[in-house]
Amino acid sequence: LIARTPEKFREGGIEVRLNTEVASVSYEKNIVELKDGKKIPFDILVMATGTRALVPDFPGIDRPGIFTLKNLEDAIKIKSYLRENNCRKAIIIGAGFIAMEMSEALHMAGIKTTIFHRGNLPANRWDAELSKLMLEELNNNGVEFIAGAETSAIENGKKAPLRAVTNHGSWEADMMIVAVGVKPDVELAQAMGLKSGTSGAIAVNFSQQTSLENVYAAGDCCESYHRV
Repeated sequence: LIARTPEKFREGGIEVRLNTEVASVSYEKNIVELKDGKKIPFDILVMATGTRALVPDFPGIDRPGIFTLKNLEDAIKIKSYLRENNCRKAIIIGAGFIAMEMSEALHMAGIKTTIFHRGNLPANRWDAELSKLMLEELNNNGVEFIAGAETSAIENGKKAPLRAVTNHGSWEADMMIVAVGVKPDVELAQAMGLKSGTSGAIAVNFSQQTSLENVYAAGDCCESYHRV
């Protein structure tokens, strides 16, 4: 990815406002209201709000040392926590793409890593043959993979700050990463009356147009058509 500064965007006629949150959208008045009270008119509106990390609802999920990984800020927080707390053991809840990447990164950093997964194979959205190779690679590198694991709570540990309670017993760790997937960020879209599809993401047609005229959606916040 190539990062461009707001100044670089401005050279091309695009104004970028960083650290700016949209509070609401008035479709009837064609106005976007920012959290600081400023109002910006529009003729065409594009929703590109992406996704949010899913966070399970069980006791202790908000304890210090538990992270999701969705953006660069999350990565910086994780690296800072690992360094400041001299972490030696980590638990990853989930076994998708992010979990696989993080298990490798933690292992390379010399941190003993355990993965909890509800299924039998990692990355089970892909072909089983590939998932079996991944599991073999995890085992060869000493990454513990607990299949069929359902986490019910996170408590204070005795030998480490955190303890995960599962249907297969309890494991202690210095830090945990929750990587159970993402969901479309459609809160703003729903508030302005945009229709959602069967998946819960914003419904669009072949032109990325939403249920409201002059409002479009693109990226992970909206549904997509199969190419065929």
